[in-house]
Amino acid sequence: MAHCISCFMKKMKFFEQIKDHTYVSRETIKGNVTKVNRELGFIYVDDHPFSLNDTFIRVGQHIQLDVGNVSKELPYQQVVEKFEVLEEPDKVLLKKEWLSKKEDKLSLLVIGDEVFSNPFKNPHKEDLTLIDEITIKKSLSSIKAPIIFLFNTEELVFQTDSYDNLLKYLFETEQLLPLTNDRK
Repeated sequence: MAHCISCFMKKMKFFEQIKDHTYVSRETIKGNVTKVNRELGFIYVDDHPFSLNDTFIRVGQHIQLDVGNVSKELPYQQVVEKFEVLEEPDKVLLKKEWLSKKEDKLSLLVIGDEVFSNPFKNPHKEDLTLIDEITIKKSLSSIKAPIIFLFNTEELVFQTDSYDNLLKYLFETEQLLPLTNDRK
């Protein structure tokens, strides 16, 4: 019996050492959720990717992540251990009127002055092939302009303050479309 307890204690000590030395480092990250992809199971916090597929995480939230860094050499090898929502996005962004009406299409909500919103008034159709509707507002509720919001048929999926970032997101989404369609 004493031998079994001794073996058990050695195994427990071994597992504690593994747990303590699994992560290279730990850190707490605070930021805004700028992108969510439910099909592929990731989010972006201030444009940094994390593997996390939780229905409580939404674009526009200000969150805090406790992450463990698995490797010094490999970027993005972080494990999210815990998250906390510090601030919810403006409730006006949860309205169904902004959602895309068509499956596999997106709708745009652009908030900003004339100069910022000008590219959306006569857009290059080939740049915005995934967009089915564009709404332009000078201001909206407590949302700080200029900003661009992108919605699918279910939720807000992306936000940015840059037209170039929007085009990059649309290109990435278009490239991933066959993969996400295969997973459905």
